[in-house]
Amino acid sequence: MNSNSKKLGIFICTRNRIEGLSSLLDSIFSKCKDADSLDVWIGFDYDDEATKSFIKSTQYPVSHYINYNKSATCMGCKTQYVNRHKDVIQPMVDNSKADYHWVLNDDVTVETDDFDLVIEQSIENFLNNKPDRIFYGMPNIFFVDKNGIISSELPDDVFNKKTFATEYSCYPILTKETSDVIGYFLPTEFATNTADIALGSGIGLSVYNRKLKLPVTVRDEVEQENNKHTHMEKTDMDNAHDVQFEIAHKLNDFAEGIANSESVTPVNIGIFQTFVCNNCGHTYNEPTYFEKMVTICPNCKKVSFVSLAQDDKKRERLYKLFHQCRFQLRGLLRFMTGQPEEQVK
Repeated sequence: MNSNSKKLGIFICTRNRIEGLSSLLDSIFSKCKDADSLDVWIGFDYDDEATKSFIKSTQYPVSHYINYNKSATCMGCKTQYVNRHKDVIQPMVDNSKADYHWVLNDDVTVETDDFDLVIEQSIENFLNNKPDRIFYGMPNIFFVDKNGIISSELPDDVFNKKTFATEYSCYPILTKETSDVIGYFLPTEFATNTADIALGSGIGLSVYNRKLKLPVTVRDEVEQENNKHTHMEKTDMDNAHDVQFEIAHKLNDFAEGIANSESVTPVNIGIFQTFVCNNCGHTYNEPTYFEKMVTICPNCKKVSFVSLAQDDKKRERLYKLFHQCRFQLRGLLRFMTGQPEEQVK
């Protein structure tokens, strides 16, 4: 890679899991194109002697952050515990000079050769005509349980994606510019879970909706759930439906007039609307719902606002099609229900 290459920051939060951490680092440094393009950070607590010893012995070029804070308080047992996003991950990001931010757990491995080059080329090609460099990347993840069964999504993820009507990644990649605008890499309001969901949802709600599936694969070894007590902070519940809107507001305030360029106009309107995705160029149809203001490309999963065009003549044509379809649907409903026209709204 040349001297103009971007730096990929990889941030790992761990505690006394040396086997998984070692496997992850082996995969990172064996699969990368150029180790100099990486800025790998390992964050752990001050009393984690196993990880501390591992850091001293590893030959890999990694930086580390030792955490002394427990800024979260469990609403059930009142125990103070580590907010891994605020106490560990964000301090690593703040100390890094990386251009891209990527979080990985200590139980995953990177499976794609030259993944650093692939990530850089994918992001820079996507941002070629986007000078503000707002970006959200989604690597390909496959989950493997204790029986060796592989799946591309966990049941909770399927539910969450339907609930929030947007794609998100457990291991997102952001540009530094995106982290700077929203004020963090992963939402620090959440001590343990939900941060990845809120981040993806917030970007999906914003006028940007810039989400790109990256051709990089991560293997995630799924642990079996146990009955161990799970801490939860009161703010985890309070923020569950607020943080994504705060993220969207920050991006929208930064965006100014970006909404028009991030919207898509139907090519045709009937029972179905036809769109050409302004991200990947894929042509697709969706049923016409007049109250629906967004559309999701089935190919690249980009969420776009639906606009009836800025050009007056084109907008006039689409409005006519819009109302023709509306009257056709009303007539069809009247025929099917036997209702007089005045009763069909």
